Amino acid sequence: MLFRNDDGEEISSTLDQVLDANVIDDVLMVDSAEGLDPDDILYSSSIRGKTFRTLMRTPLAPAGRYRTEAIGAGDYWLSHESVPARGVGLAFKRLMDLVGASVGLVLCGVAYCIFSRGIKRETQGSTIFRQARVGRNGRPFTLYKFRTMRLSGEQLPQELLDQNEMTGHMFKIRNDPRVTPLGRVLRKLYLDELPQFWNVFKGEMSLVGTRPPMPSEVACYEPHHQRRLSMKPGITGLWQLRGHDVVRDFEQVVELDCKYIDTWSLWQDCRIILKTVLRVAHGGGY
Repeated sequence: MLFRNDDGEEISSTLDQVLDANVIDDVLMVDSAEGLDPDDILYSSSIRGKTFRTLMRTPLAPAGRYRTEAIGAGDYWLSHESVPARGVGLAFKRLMDLVGASVGLVLCGVAYCIFSRGIKRETQGSTIFRQARVGRNGRPFTLYKFRTMRLSGEQLPQELLDQNEMTGHMFKIRNDPRVTPLGRVLRKLYLDELPQFWNVFKGEMSLVGTRPPMPSEVACYEPHHQRRLSMKPGITGLWQLRGHDVVRDFEQVVELDCKYIDTWSLWQDCRIILKTVLRVAHGGGY
């Protein structure tokens, strides 16, 4: 068998002889060699206390990271994770969600006592509005809000579609004629979203994440739009902070959502929550 020394010179010897006759810290296997069994290379290296490394070629991915996990008997799972999938950070994120949701539900109860009669008087409907939304990786769930529109306004009239201020698979208009006077106040102060803390408490949403779309929007998605569904949706996020008046293209929303996913950290979540609180305090609603 032929080996090469540090000078590139070929050495005719066995692997055991090379390991015994030279100062070697690591044994690297970058390709399978004729006459050498990878198991034998590993065995010869390990019994001598050498570090054994083998090159594994994987497809190039546009985003994310690879992770290996030992499953026993020398077998490993090689995973490509395009989103944060596990770890202490996500456990703390969930803990932060539970604490924040508990506080938010107390505020929601107070707001319910103050505004429920006015909401019913103006909308002739239930105080809490329920709407089907799509969560992480396509999981359907029911989103809760304080009702801000008249009961007859739940259906989107065709004439309003022409007033859509967003480009792409999202509908948003500032002066929506379906919204009641009290509803405008609730939206301005973000109070209409307080019931979503129940979604957070149940684990369907997070305090910080991407905007949860409606099934009709997801039905029109192109493949790269699906990535924004790969993390739990949130009550607030980068798009909400950037401002509805600034970001009016759905592709920009997707870009911001993917940026959040790619750069996610607990510190970033804390910054977004703090900025959201300041924005609410200044009445920066929609």
